[in-house]
Amino acid sequence: MINKDKYLINREKFKKKLKKKKFFEIVDHWALYVGIKNLAKFLFLFDEIKKTFNLEGDIAELGSWKGTNVVFFAKILKIYSKIKKRVYCFDSFDGIKTFVEQDGIHINKYFGTYKGDLNELNKVIKLYNLEGVLKIQKGLIQKTVPSFFKKNPKKLFSLVYYDADLYEPAKVMLDYFSSRMVKNGVIMFDEWNKKDFQGETMAVNEFLKKNKNFKKIIPKNTDQPSLVIKRIF
Repeated sequence: MINKDKYLINREKFKKKLKKKKFFEIVDHWALYVGIKNLAKFLFLFDEIKKTFNLEGDIAELGSWKGTNVVFFAKILKIYSKIKKRVYCFDSFDGIKTFVEQDGIHINKYFGTYKGDLNELNKVIKLYNLEGVLKIQKGLIQKTVPSFFKKNPKKLFSLVYYDADLYEPAKVMLDYFSSRMVKNGVIMFDEWNKKDFQGETMAVNEFLKKNKNFKKIIPKNTDQPSLVIKRIF
């Protein structure tokens, strides 16, 4: 395993040598520059999305920040054009702001962090012609999720990625999405069992105690997501 601190120091030194390179010269050779941890995550996500190809139901992410995961999902569906699914992005794009007691004192230092740029995300969506695949649901998850299912009561999902970090949106997501997950569908959690994000962990653990139709899976070869729950019946 790579020493994280040493890697970050070396990465900063390496970055200075890249200043003369053009943006898309780096982007198009992403496999050359991407960190092993990030690569492990996206290899895992690719494996998981492939498992949904034969399942009914769409894909969603809650807490998308810059939109990296949802754009990745949408691009995969674009490549496998015969797979007729949509990707839904739920985010306020205002960063972390709405804490509750269950989130704990560690969360205060994250106030206002993970603020996204919806304007830039929309430009990326347009650049790669993803408008027909990727749909944005802007606003607080606690409000947009109930509203979404009120308008789409029969909508089903095969894969959900939760990365909003906090207790209240995690609870709302589980309350609404769990009953709409198809058999063998999965919900993935980015910060489960992480010290600073005890609200997300608490919401998941409370849910699992009451719902035996989901199987708990600890991912291998990746730190994030840190937990997957799979609907088994």
